[in-house]
Amino acid sequence: MVDDDGIGVDWFVEGGKVWCREVARSASGVPVELSRQTVCDAGGEMAIAYDAANGVVHKIGSREAIEMWADGMRRSLEKMAIVMPSVKDQLNPGDVRVVTFMATPEALREVTDCLARTGSGGEFAARFGQSDAPAPSVRH
Repeated sequence: MVDDDGIGVDWFVEGGKVWCREVARSASGVPVELSRQTVCDAGGEMAIAYDAANGVVHKIGSREAIEMWADGMRRSLEKMAIVMPSVKDQLNPGDVRVVTFMATPEALREVTDCLARTGSGGEFAARFGQSDAPAPSVRH
Protein backbone atom coordinates (compact mmCIF):
# COMPACT_ATOMS: atom_id res chain seq x y z
CA MET A 1 0.00 0.00 0.00
CA VAL A 2 1.46 3.38 -1.04
CA ASP A 3 0.82 6.25 1.39
CA ASP A 4 0.36 9.97 0.69
CA ASP A 5 4.14 10.45 0.62
CA GLY A 6 4.33 8.03 -2.29
CA ILE A 7 6.08 5.19 -0.49
CA GLY A 8 4.88 2.12 1.33
CA VAL A 9 5.43 -1.48 2.34
CA ASP A 10 3.21 -4.48 1.91
CA TRP A 11 3.35 -8.15 2.82
CA PHE A 12 1.93 -10.86 0.57
CA VAL A 13 2.10 -14.57 -0.30
CA GLU A 14 3.64 -15.67 -3.57
CA GLY A 15 5.14 -19.03 -4.55
CA GLY A 16 4.63 -20.51 -1.08
CA LYS A 17 6.61 -17.73 0.63
CA VAL A 18 5.70 -14.55 2.51
CA TRP A 19 7.27 -11.50 0.91
CA CYS A 20 7.82 -7.94 2.08
CA ARG A 21 7.82 -5.41 -0.73
CA GLU A 22 8.71 -1.72 -0.62
CA VAL A 23 6.91 0.31 -3.26
CA ALA A 24 6.91 3.94 -4.33
CA ARG A 25 4.73 5.97 -6.62
CA SER A 26 6.43 7.25 -9.79
CA ALA A 27 6.00 10.82 -11.01
CA SER A 28 3.14 9.58 -13.20
CA GLY A 29 1.48 7.91 -10.19
CA VAL A 30 2.27 4.32 -11.12
CA PRO A 31 3.42 2.09 -8.21
CA VAL A 32 7.03 0.90 -8.67
CA GLU A 33 8.58 -1.95 -6.66
CA LEU A 34 11.80 -0.77 -4.99
CA SER A 35 12.78 -3.92 -3.11
CA ARG A 36 11.48 -7.34 -2.17
CA GLN A 37 12.62 -9.93 0.38
CA THR A 38 11.30 -13.21 1.72
CA VAL A 39 10.15 -13.28 5.34
CA CYS A 40 9.08 -16.89 5.99
CA ASP A 41 7.11 -19.75 4.49
CA ALA A 42 3.44 -19.08 3.78
CA GLY A 43 1.37 -20.39 6.66
CA GLY A 44 4.34 -20.04 9.02
CA GLU A 45 4.41 -17.78 12.03
CA MET A 46 5.25 -14.10 11.80
CA ALA A 47 5.63 -11.47 14.49
CA ILE A 48 5.62 -7.72 15.02
CA ALA A 49 7.75 -6.15 17.76
CA TYR A 50 6.47 -2.81 18.97
CA ASP A 51 6.73 -0.35 21.85
CA ALA A 52 3.66 -0.60 24.09
CA ALA A 53 4.17 2.96 25.36
CA ASN A 54 3.79 4.64 21.97
CA GLY A 55 2.88 1.90 19.45
CA VAL A 56 6.02 2.37 17.34
CA VAL A 57 6.73 -0.73 15.27
CA HIS A 58 10.36 -1.82 15.60
CA LYS A 59 10.52 -4.98 13.49
CA ILE A 60 8.35 -7.34 11.45
CA GLY A 61 9.45 -10.77 10.33
CA SER A 62 9.51 -14.44 11.18
CA ARG A 63 8.43 -15.28 14.73
CA GLU A 64 11.82 -16.74 15.64
CA ALA A 65 13.81 -13.75 14.42
CA ILE A 66 11.51 -11.19 16.04
CA GLU A 67 11.33 -12.97 19.39
CA MET A 68 15.13 -13.26 19.43
CA TRP A 69 15.46 -9.54 18.63
CA ALA A 70 12.90 -8.59 21.32
CA ASP A 71 14.60 -10.71 24.00
CA GLY A 72 17.94 -9.08 23.15
CA MET A 73 16.39 -5.61 23.24
CA ARG A 74 14.81 -6.28 26.65
CA ARG A 75 18.20 -7.42 28.03
CA SER A 76 19.87 -4.31 26.59
CA LEU A 77 17.27 -2.03 28.15
CA GLU A 78 17.73 -3.72 31.52
CA LYS A 79 21.50 -3.21 31.32
CA MET A 80 21.15 0.41 30.19
CA ALA A 81 18.83 1.15 33.13
CA ILE A 82 21.57 -0.03 35.51
CA VAL A 83 24.32 1.96 33.81
CA MET A 84 22.18 5.09 33.23
CA PRO A 85 19.92 5.44 36.30
CA SER A 86 18.94 9.01 35.32
CA VAL A 87 16.90 7.63 32.39
CA LYS A 88 15.77 4.40 34.06
CA ASP A 89 12.09 5.45 33.96
CA GLN A 90 12.29 5.78 30.16
CA LEU A 91 13.86 2.34 29.63
CA ASN A 92 11.09 -0.14 30.37
CA PRO A 93 11.90 -3.61 29.01
CA GLY A 94 8.23 -4.53 29.51
CA ASP A 95 7.26 -2.04 26.82
CA VAL A 96 8.82 -4.25 24.13
CA ARG A 97 5.84 -6.32 22.97
CA VAL A 98 5.66 -9.04 20.36
CA VAL A 99 2.49 -9.96 18.47
CA THR A 100 2.70 -13.35 16.76
CA PHE A 101 0.30 -14.55 14.07
CA MET A 102 -0.03 -17.09 11.30
CA ALA A 103 1.15 -15.72 7.95
CA THR A 104 -2.08 -16.17 6.01
CA PRO A 105 -3.14 -13.89 3.14
CA GLU A 106 -5.89 -12.43 5.39
CA ALA A 107 -3.43 -11.69 8.19
CA LEU A 108 -0.94 -10.10 5.79
CA ARG A 109 -3.66 -7.85 4.33
CA GLU A 110 -4.57 -6.79 7.87
CA VAL A 111 -0.91 -6.04 8.68
CA THR A 112 -0.48 -3.99 5.51
CA ASP A 113 -3.76 -2.07 5.92
CA CYS A 114 -3.51 -1.43 9.65
CA LEU A 115 0.10 -0.31 9.67
CA ALA A 116 -0.43 1.89 6.60
CA ARG A 117 -3.33 3.62 8.35
CA THR A 118 -1.99 3.90 11.90
CA GLY A 119 1.66 2.83 11.94
CA SER A 120 0.93 1.40 15.39
CA GLY A 121 1.81 -2.08 16.56
CA GLY A 122 -0.59 -1.69 19.47
CA GLU A 123 -3.40 -0.76 17.11
CA PHE A 124 -2.61 -3.81 15.01
CA ALA A 125 -2.80 -6.09 18.06
CA ALA A 126 -6.15 -4.54 19.08
CA ARG A 127 -7.73 -4.56 15.61
CA PHE A 128 -6.47 -7.95 14.52
CA GLY A 129 -9.22 -9.80 16.34
CA GLN A 130 -11.82 -7.87 14.31
CA SER A 131 -10.53 -9.28 11.00
CA ASP A 132 -11.11 -12.64 9.30
CA ALA A 133 -7.60 -13.76 10.23
CA PRO A 134 -6.92 -16.05 13.21
CA ALA A 135 -6.33 -14.13 16.45
CA PRO A 136 -2.73 -13.14 17.24
CA SER A 137 -0.85 -13.75 20.46
CA VAL A 138 0.75 -10.83 22.35
CA ARG A 139 3.84 -11.48 24.50
CA HIS A 140 5.17 -8.97 27.04
